[in-house]
Amino acid sequence: MNNYDGNQYQKGNNSAQNTQYFLAQQDGKVRKAQESSYDRVNISKPFPLAMASQGESLQILQLKGSEGTVHRLIAMGFVPGSKIKLINIIGGSVIVAIGDNRIGLGVGMAQKIMCIKEVN
Repeated sequence: MNNYDGNQYQKGNNSAQNTQYFLAQQDGKVRKAQESSYDRVNISKPFPLAMASQGESLQILQLKGSEGTVHRLIAMGFVPGSKIKLINIIGGSVIVAIGDNRIGLGVGMAQKIMCIKEVN
């Protein structure tokens, strides 16, 4: 299983200046993850896209899954750091807005997209 956050093995950089390192696995090697308390800064804890509420604005933090799954999600526009909005969850489908585009995903795929609430 691969995790992709766009900055693997590097110090995370976000607008809240929260020092964090992301756990990443590549070629069978797992790097240590360090993470400061999310409660000390105005940032939400990461959660899967499938757990978001309708109408919620989010930022993609990390992609999980096999290499093929991660590449497929990136090709669809789900890139760490991107801002998205959950339009609706209908049955087993999640409808997301990425810019002017609307994309439908199964709940299983939406579980592999880790997000945080967008800080205004």
